[in-house]
Amino acid sequence: MKAEWVRKKRIWSCSAEKALQKHEADCVVEAYNSPDTVNMPQGNCLWRLSNVVSRVAGKTEDAERKLEISKLAGQILNPA
Repeated sequence: MKAEWVRKKRIWSCSAEKALQKHEADCVVEAYNSPDTVNMPQGNCLWRLSNVVSRVAGKTEDAERKLEISKLAGQILNPA
């Protein structure tokens, strides 16, 4: 899965209000494309993407923003 695909098809398209900011999206793409299979599922799948977004949320200091990003992670697996 290419970083562009991840960025365009899932992160930015979930919803404008919940979309990741550029620096957050960059962190997601970097982590998604990393070889880490200890902290995240392996392979190019939505489960991995959702886990990566959740990890970015966990590292966010602002509580409100953390909740928004966590909700986005859930929307990746269960788009409503």
